[in-house]
Amino acid sequence: FDIYFREKDVANNYLWNKWRKILNIKINDDYSRKIFESIFRYAIKKNDKSMLIPFRHNSDILGKINRAEEWQQHDVNNVLDNHEPNIKFENKEIEQGYKILEKMNISKYDKIILLVVRDPSYRKNSSELTNRDNDICEFKPLVEYLCNKNYKVLRMGKKMKERLDFYHDNFTDYAFHNLNSDFMDIFLFYASNFVISTGSGLDAVAALFRKKKLYLNSGELNSFNFRLNSNISFIYPKKVFDNKENIQLSLFDIFEKGLDKL
Repeated sequence: FDIYFREKDVANNYLWNKWRKILNIKINDDYSRKIFESIFRYAIKKNDKSMLIPFRHNSDILGKINRAEEWQQHDVNNVLDNHEPNIKFENKEIEQGYKILEKMNISKYDKIILLVVRDPSYRKNSSELTNRDNDICEFKPLVEYLCNKNYKVLRMGKKMKERLDFYHDNFTDYAFHNLNSDFMDIFLFYASNFVISTGSGLDAVAALFRKKKLYLNSGELNSFNFRLNSNISFIYPKKVFDNKENIQLSLFDIFEKGLDKL
């Protein structure tokens, strides 16, 4: 038996409804949690990997597992490379999506790049940058470069700290746009050509449509599968400094000192 029940909080209701159809989930979500959560917690207690599919975001049980284990985070069998996407849009949904894009000055023939930059607003009541956060202002030269190359650049996100202070016919700060929605959050990944990300859950949507990703200034090395598949093109990590020695550590130094596990 395959048992699947959702988290208490749903990040994107449109996507969850798609998965409900694909996974043939007919039981009410509230009922399914009451019935199946006890089985799930039993498997956690036993640390039975034969009973568990990958998971990471259950904050009350993260301390009982090794977050860096490959079986939880990585497509170690290259399933995505070897199979067609399960998530598909109906024709009327595709028409609807492109009509909304036209209102953003984007046509179906444009080359679209999505920019996913996590900032402190990802965490409630937080204002300080963490190792996974970035200041969107630092990406302004990159956005300007891409726009001048005639790419349509959309800055993604649902809860962001501030707008990018940049104006160009080819740039849309979608995170603050009045046309954003759960549907468009997913459709944009379908319509895009490429995704640039600092490392956040949202960029995982790119894998649904087998779109390539470039990770820039990423601060969580232990979450990456360094046996790169076709969906990840390049990873450029944050610079790490040794304050005591006043030097920048090389990537080899980072791994030799075990800092990739932090």
